[in-house]
Amino acid sequence: MNSDNFLPKQFIFLALISVILLLLDFFGLWAWAYRAIRPFAVKVRSSGYEIANLSDSQENIGNDLNQCQMDNAKLKEENLRIRRLLGSNPPIDMTFQTAQIISGRSGQINLSVGSREGIEVNMPVVWDKGLLGKITEVDELYSKAILVSSGQFEIAVGIWSNTDSVGEENRVSAKGVLKGGNQIVVEEVLKDEPVEKGYLVAPLGFPGKFIIGEVVSISDPEGEFKKLVVAWNARANQLQTVFVVNNFFLP
Repeated sequence: MNSDNFLPKQFIFLALISVILLLLDFFGLWAWAYRAIRPFAVKVRSSGYEIANLSDSQENIGNDLNQCQMDNAKLKEENLRIRRLLGSNPPIDMTFQTAQIISGRSGQINLSVGSREGIEVNMPVVWDKGLLGKITEVDELYSKAILVSSGQFEIAVGIWSNTDSVGEENRVSAKGVLKGGNQIVVEEVLKDEPVEKGYLVAPLGFPGKFIIGEVVSISDPEGEFKKLVVAWNARANQLQTVFVVNNFFLP
């Protein structure tokens, strides 16, 4: 191609472009053209922004999914613990409030739930193997419970053969009053009522298998009554999560 012919053509082309741009500006058509192409420019810019932030969005979605999986696993574990606690035939009207143990000392624990979650005094505190204690103080956010091992804890109990279904009143072998403390005992058990070592102790009038422990020794009767020593089946200092039965009350 002849370079002498190319340069004038290039010059003419650039001159025409310049004239067109001047005319667009003179007649106000440049602003019209800008308004016409602006929506497309915004979409392009928005698409670019979304692409640039796609990795962040994917990371957030991944974090949310991981949290959902953790929450789901926690719920499954709690449901499993409740099923172990209640056995194969749980009372259908019994409901639970999960609580974390915040702190504790001899005979009592502080829980992460309060009146805001519907917690009230004398509601039972349980774990997946039986009864821990009962609520004694409540504020809006927190509550306090005394444990079976507290010297203040006292409750009517039944004693069942370890081959019978605990909680069924018609199968109870004996009745008495359980008193907490360094040594957990059942008093006021009639001397003629059949009780042996290994028999299970649980609250009277409280549905479900909320076992407190088992009989480990039996004293000789003094008058009409004999006394039982009970091995409590819980170690509260080894627990982090417990349940409050929020539609039943202990005396």
